[in-house]
Amino acid sequence: MNVSAPHEVAGSAFVELGLKSFDLTGLCPPGWQDAIATCCISSGVERRLDGSSLTSREPRSSGTWAPPVFSLVDGKDVAEQVPWLLDLYQHEILHLARENYGDVSCSTELRAGVNINLQHSGSRYEWHVDSNPLTAVFFVTSHDSMDGGALVFRPDTGERVTAETADHESRIHPVSGTLVFFRAQHYAHQVTEFSSKYRISVPMNFFISGIPQDRADVDEYLY
Repeated sequence: MNVSAPHEVAGSAFVELGLKSFDLTGLCPPGWQDAIATCCISSGVERRLDGSSLTSREPRSSGTWAPPVFSLVDGKDVAEQVPWLLDLYQHEILHLARENYGDVSCSTELRAGVNINLQHSGSRYEWHVDSNPLTAVFFVTSHDSMDGGALVFRPDTGERVTAETADHESRIHPVSGTLVFFRAQHYAHQVTEFSSKYRISVPMNFFISGIPQDRADVDEYLY
């Protein structure tokens, strides 16, 4: 496969997070960013994250606190409109996952395997943990430190996150065409508010082979 060597992006306090990144631009067809953006426009469904999921790590929506809003394209629409993206998930990206993290498998549910998230200027994504053992996020748009939109991690305590603690956090600034793997069942993570027009990313879920894939709570929350 034509991918870059893994790039370790976390400090020593985040070793268990297993953070690694790969450049996948060589595996994408011409015009891939526009194809994904078009899919978001045609099939994205607005979702509000009110903190009610067991995986949420934010206060429940109340008072003046505004729940994060984003548009979600589920795996069924991905398969119909950008099938090459599903193919990458089920083949090349799965190969990278197994090469670096052992015996993992794709989601058995098409809807939840690979999604597309579209966020607009001024939005963010809530603090949460993942229900699946291994996650990959493919960045479609780039965002630097001045813009915001960083993917931020912190060790999970099981409690709601009410303030940033930079000395206990590790962050990634999205670069278009980069795929990031991480184990996030035990690390809370969020997307920070950003100022550019929009932010697009593609989350992908992987599971330990042979172990039941339990996503009932988070699937009800997202879909």
